[in-house]
Amino acid sequence: MESIVANLLGGALLLAAAFMFRWHLRAWQQAEAEAHSGPSPDPGEFRFYRQQFRRRVQMSLMLGVVALGLMASQYVDVEAHATLFVLLWVGLALITMWVALLAVVDLMAIRRNALRLTTRLMMQQGDLQAEIRRLKAEQARESNGNGHGEQPVSPE
Repeated sequence: MESIVANLLGGALLLAAAFMFRWHLRAWQQAEAEAHSGPSPDPGEFRFYRQQFRRRVQMSLMLGVVALGLMASQYVDVEAHATLFVLLWVGLALITMWVALLAVVDLMAIRRNALRLTTRLMMQQGDLQAEIRRLKAEQARESNGNGHGEQPVSPE
């Protein structure tokens, strides 16, 4: 019964890892196509997506290795190969911790990229607001300065 549960869990994890791998591959292909089809891509943005793709593919593949290890561990005779069994589980635990570390690094990278993009948008917003103020001031000078832009006075 235990091996059936372990094999089902391992199979589900392997299927999830394969699905995640394919999903990340499609997302990378889309990002790459957008970078090459549009105007000159922001090198920082493209680098972020490339690094994110590498982290996420590595996580997906490592989860697949954990799934295979989980299923393989059911076929190791503990009494005959105790060292192998312990090494297998220590290795699976280390790989799982590596996946968790990659997930934390991915979250931090997403946060850093979002802050960078937010800062850039705020700078662009400030530039646009300054341009609006400059144009309004210029328009006000033109309408008040040379007399051509004055509003007609309505008779009362």
